[in-house]
Amino acid sequence: MTSTMDLLSSLAQDAAPSGTTVVADLQTGGRGRSGRAWTTPPGAALLMSTLLRAPCPLAECGVLAPLAGLAVARSIDSSIDSACEIKWPNDVLIEGRKVAGVLISARTGAPSDALPGALPESSVVIVGIGINVTTEPSALPPEATSVQQHARRPVNRTDLLDELGVALESIYADFCAGQVDGALVDVNKRLAFRDQEVIVEDGPREIRGRLRRVDEDGGLVLVVDGEPVTVRSGELTRGPRPVRAGHI
Repeated sequence: MTSTMDLLSSLAQDAAPSGTTVVADLQTGGRGRSGRAWTTPPGAALLMSTLLRAPCPLAECGVLAPLAGLAVARSIDSSIDSACEIKWPNDVLIEGRKVAGVLISARTGAPSDALPGALPESSVVIVGIGINVTTEPSALPPEATSVQQHARRPVNRTDLLDELGVALESIYADFCAGQVDGALVDVNKRLAFRDQEVIVEDGPREIRGRLRRVDEDGGLVLVVDGEPVTVRSGELTRGPRPVRAGHI
């Protein structure tokens, strides 16, 4: 298929219920942030998208990106000795190298999206996830890695998918209940470059400061000249060059 996100977007227009998930062995048109192409050998990565019909306005869905990253991190943790890190806004790292990426596509729910029992103000969110599971080092750039390279035993994609599904369901239930404080504590414990000097590039805008935390809306809080500044989008880098890790 072209991509799991494209297929799920079409299914969402046909009233697919929340929780609908599409999984692929191969994508011919996978993409990451800013439309970057994403490719992987057939069967080597876990490629999936999940539909969430969030019971809230679009403005409240920003935190779903780091929460989805947390679900990915927790699902991988059981296979490796070290805990995964989360690099804002959408990457998951193992020992500083990118192992997974999350891409969020969201829009305001239209009347045609309404399902029985749906709230009048809701959002249609597609969470796209790509995890390098058994990808060989020769097929990855040096800044990327796979779960298998750090695993204590052979990693099975189906088992990883099951664990990820459980983690996503639990975290999303907390989100719908307005109880994400505990999850955000875990996100911030895992936050890559925390308390370090970083740069966030958002188009022509560049913000330099000390990285503090991810807030309850999914924004990144920096301390700039002694004052807190919240960034909602951009490319997080450390030092003079972007820290780019992989193709997800």
